Amino acid sequence: MSNLNKLTMYKEGLHNLEMKGYDVAEANRLLSLCIDATIGGDVKGADYYIREIETFDFELMKQPAIVQMELI
Repeated sequence: MSNLNKLTMYKEGLHNLEMKGYDVAEANRLLSLCIDATIGGDVKGADYYIREIETFDFELMKQPAIVQMELI
C-alpha cells in the first residue's frame, strides 16, 4: 500500500475517533509531519513517520478528552 493510501486511511480513522470525543492530538501531529515529508519528497522521513503512526500507542487515546467549562 502506498504512503498516500495509508495516510488517507489513518486520517479518516483519526477523524472518526475525534468525532467520538477521543484525544487524537499527538497522532494528528505525527500524521501532519508525515504528510509534510511526503509532499516535500522526503521518502525516508515519510517512511519514518508511517512507522511511528503504525506503532503509536492508541491506548493513550482510549479515554475521551476532558473538556473543562468555566461557569460564569
